[in-house]
This record gives sequence, structure tokens and C-alpha cells, in this order.
Amino acid sequence: PYTAQATQSDEAGNTGKSVEAKFTVDTTPPAVSINAPAKPLGTSEPTLTGGAGEAEGDDHSVTVTVYEGEKVGGKVVASGSVPASTGTWSYKAPHLADATYTAQAAQSDDAGNVGTSAPVTFKTPPAVSVTSPVEGVGFNISRPTFSGLAGSASGDESSVTLKIYEGGSTSGKLAETLNAKREGGHWTITGAALDNGEYTVQAEQSDSTGNLATSQPVTFMIEAHVGLDESAFVERDGVLFTGPTPRFSGTAGTAPEDGSVTVKVFEGEGDSGSPVAGTPVEGVRSPSGSWSVGPLPALAVGVYTVRAEQKEGHVTNVDELSFTVEADAPKITLTSPSSGSTAAATSQTVSGSAGSDAGDLETVTVHLYAGSEATGTPLQTASPQQSGGHWSATFGGLGAGTYTAQAEQSDDVGNVGQSEAVTFTLTAPPIPQTVVQPSPPVASFRWVPTAPHPGEPVTLVSTSTDPGSAITGFAWAPSGNEAFSAGESALTTTFATAGAHLVQLRVTDANGLSSTAAETIEVTAPAPTLIQPFPIVRMAGSYDAKGVKISLLSVQAPVGATVTVICRGTGCPTKSESVVASSGPKGNKAGTVVVTLRRFERPLRAGTILEIEVSDHGEIGKFTKFVIHHNKLPSRQDLCLNPAGTTPILCPS
Repeated sequence: PYTAQATQSDEAGNTGKSVEAKFTVDTTPPAVSINAPAKPLGTSEPTLTGGAGEAEGDDHSVTVTVYEGEKVGGKVVASGSVPASTGTWSYKAPHLADATYTAQAAQSDDAGNVGTSAPVTFKTPPAVSVTSPVEGVGFNISRPTFSGLAGSASGDESSVTLKIYEGGSTSGKLAETLNAKREGGHWTITGAALDNGEYTVQAEQSDSTGNLATSQPVTFMIEAHVGLDESAFVERDGVLFTGPTPRFSGTAGTAPEDGSVTVKVFEGEGDSGSPVAGTPVEGVRSPSGSWSVGPLPALAVGVYTVRAEQKEGHVTNVDELSFTVEADAPKITLTSPSSGSTAAATSQTVSGSAGSDAGDLETVTVHLYAGSEATGTPLQTASPQQSGGHWSATFGGLGAGTYTAQAEQSDDVGNVGQSEAVTFTLTAPPIPQTVVQPSPPVASFRWVPTAPHPGEPVTLVSTSTDPGSAITGFAWAPSGNEAFSAGESALTTTFATAGAHLVQLRVTDANGLSSTAAETIEVTAPAPTLIQPFPIVRMAGSYDAKGVKISLLSVQAPVGATVTVICRGTGCPTKSESVVASSGPKGNKAGTVVVTLRRFERPLRAGTILEIEVSDHGEIGKFTKFVIHHNKLPSRQDLCLNPAGTTPILCPS
């Protein structure tokens, strides 16, 4: 503590004293400390703790700063202020990457002193995870391959320990422990064969500081079994059917320890007793795991059970199903024509009855053979659909001769029924007498000119033909309606407007037969023409740093044309001016006059734009544009002006 007092004297020797001021000088910072995180550290979000000063004037909060690296002063990765209560504090850091960090605590007091703790250095645990298998996904092999991510920071172990538990959590029985070598930030390993069932896998990784990281557990299924494919059977009301010589197929495991597929067939429902003759048989398995056997030797009608087996290491996987063998073929007949019949025709309709029992197909196949036997290659084959137990088909384009027809019908399991073969004879039919009827004329016409304009004469000329008679009458409808007017083979007319005009011609021959032709004639407006003589725009003067001084701006244009000047920019004498070219002594060509634009013969600043337009009565006019620059000639652009006198256009070639 200190006391201060001020004194002052005067020339008479009097001394005055101030009131005493008492104060204390405090140079002691708060006593703040930080504890090193407990080892092993099992989280990437560690909680840091420490002590705080409690002297009078010490702040009631502590600031914690986390630096990247092994000393204070590196990159700040986290910082926060936490309350100090009863001399202690606690700070939970955000997620920190797998690396080494240094933390320090600081506390201030009301005198401005700042106390800092000794720094503590710690390392976060490795970032280990399982990426395959995926939660809830199964394997169809007994030796699955596991993979995931691993920490690769300095001090992280070079291997990952994988623990596989039975059941849906890590509390189950430990089924297998694997050690996977880390490759950078990844790991992968294949374990021993597992029985079918549910498993949970969890990865662990340590580092040199004693930290132990564990991944999130992943639950998966082992479903390594052989399977029978029901698509080889036909289902009728929930019962599987096949023909007498069935084929079987399915899927199987493809791991190195997976054996071949063995197929056994038993009589009745179930796999008791001895397999039927021809089984067991070994299936042919592809690299993808699919397998197939058959066809088997013919089985009698009845119920059977097929069983597929495959050994996977010490496990034998089995799948089986029951099916019924159906051997009755559809009952099909061919009743028309009768066998031995004869007809004078070039076609023959055949018909009969078809089987309609469960499984009999709707489509019937009928073959037609040349000769008296149903052998060799068919001449024709028809595939009619049965309806109500009956079918019918027609063979056409047949010449005189003997033919044999036979029908067949299949069921959905491959049994085929055939009708009796029927033989019939066709003779050539009588040749009918034909009467040649005269052909009508063919009307057609053309026109000249081919691209007429409104009001221009157009000549229509008939080009009609008639191979069997002379054309005796011509009737025209030039307005497009059906009001024909008799005329000659040629007609001259005009069209008042531009556009598409329908014209019709009807011609009649000496037999009284007629025909009509219709054509659409496109009438187009004449193309616009250039102003003649074409205008000439002239500019003369001098230029300097400010712009130009125009001494001459004139337009030589046809008498009656309109000359318009548009000025853009600062310093324009006027925004626009229009002048009609009238006859006068300054014309230098017959029918033209020189228009001098004196208002613009003056200095103009750089950046000024002059546009000169010359238009006249719907003709293509003249457009010239001058842009004024500093210390150089104005730039000039010459174009044409559309017939409306509103828009610059490219000049026609």
C-alpha cells in the first residue's frame, strides 16, 4: 500500500497540504493452471481442466487456447472462455483431427495482470473406422473382406485390430480377432470362414502415447448358402410343375473354400429315402456363382423333392423344394378338311379342337407339308390362337398338288401333343374372264411465270394426259373454289394479292371420264429496289486532340428523298434534323440534288456520333455513321436502310 499528498507554499511562507490519497500497487497475476488430459485419451473432443486464481480482483473466467503442434504459438485450432468456480474450470474442445496439440490457460485481474498456466501437450487418438461391411448389409460368402479408414498421423500404430462378435452388438461372444496392416490411411483384411448368422465388427487402433481409438460397431449378416431358382418351374395355384425331364439351376458361394453343388431328387415331399435314378448329380458352377444341371432322365408322373447342397469350409448349405411332374400332352385334333378330300382352289382352311386343361397353351402350331406325309421341312407354318377349345388357320398361295397338314400344341412345362396328319389335294381353279375398263385421264398443269407478283399476268397451261382416249373438255377454277368455268387448255389470269392461291383444273375425255388437279401458286411481293441514283455522303474537315472541325457535310440524293441527321453526345447543335432533297442548281447528276447540312459544319467533341439516313418511298435507302475520336480521323460505317426507313441493314448483293 502507498499514501500520496501534495503541498504548495506562497511567498509569505504559508504551506498548503492536500488530502491524503491512499492506494495499493498489485503486480501479482492470478494463479491459473491446466491439467494434462488423462491417458489413454479415447476421444477427439477432449475435456481440459485446471485451477483458477481466487484473490480479490481476479476475473471469474478463464480463457483456454489450443495450438497445433508441440508448443505455444502455433496455429490456433480452438479457443474458448469458461467460468471459474471455486478455484476450478473445465473446457470441452471441439472435434480435433488426429494430431499433436498444445493447450494453455490464461486469467486476468482488475489491475490488468494476466496469469498464464504452464502449457500441456497431448495427442488425439487415431481416426479409425469400418467402411465395409455397411450396417445391416449381408454377405453371401462365408469369408467376407473387411475394410476401413485408419489414423496415419505421427505415432499412430501401423496396424488395426479387428474384433468380430456373434450377434447384434459387441457384448456377444468374440468369434474372431484379425490384425490388418495399415496402408496410408486405409486398411483391408479377409478373415476365416464364418457360419451363417448375425455378427458385429469393431476396429481398434493405438498410438505411441497410449491412446486407444475404437470405431463405431457395424452389424452384418453372413448368408452364404446355395439357392434353387424357382424360375425353372411353372407355378399353378401355388404348386410347382415341370416336365418329365426337368432342369435345375440356382446360385452358390464362390469363395475358395466353397465346394461344388450337388443335386439330389427324392420321390414324394421331403428328402427321406434314396435319391431317384440319375441323381445325385454335380452342378456346373460359373465364376459368378450360378449353377445348373439337367435335363435329368425321364421321371414318372408324381410329386418329388429336389435338394441342392454345397460345402463352404466346415458348413454345408442346403436348399430344397417340392414339385410335381406333369407328362400329359394337350389333346389336339385336325378335323377339317377331311383326309383324302379334293378342292379347286389356291388356298385351304384347316381347323380342329385344342386342349384346354390347366397349363395347355393358347397358341396352336400348324405345319403344311408338300406331299402325302408330314415329313421334311414345312412349306408354311401358321400359329392360330384357340378360342373355346377350337382353332382355325388358312394357308394361301398354293398351287395344284397334294398336301399334308398336322397340328401340335404344347403345355407350359414342355409337353407337346400332335394331331393326326391330314392329306388333301388342290386342283387349279377356273380362270375368270376379265373385262378391261377404260382409265380416266390424269389432270395436271403448270404456270408461267413460276413465281408471279400481284397484278402480274399468269398463264396456266394444261399438261394433262389420257393413254386410252382424247381429252375433250377443260374447266378451270382459278379462285380455288369448286365453281369451274369451261375453257381451253390454257388460261391467263392475275392475282391481286400476295400469298398462296389454290387453282384447280378438271379435264374430261371422250369416254366421259374426268379427273381434277389442284395446285397452290405462291404469289410474292416484288423485292424492294435501291434508291437510284444511290446517295453519296461526304464529310471534310480537320482533327485535333479535342475532336474534329467539320468544314463540309453534304449528301447527294435523288430529288424527293428525305435526309435525316441524328447526333448523339455532348456538344451536338441539335439532336436530329430532316431535310427533303428538292431540285436546285447544285445537283451534279440528272435527278439528284446536293443537300448541305450546315448546322453540323462546326467543331464536334470526341465521342460524338453522327448518323445520316436517306430514305424514299419504300425503297432501300442509305445509312452512314461517323464516330468522332481524339487525334485521328472519324471512323465511318456505310450500310443500307430498310424500306421502312427505320433500321440499318446489309446492302443486297
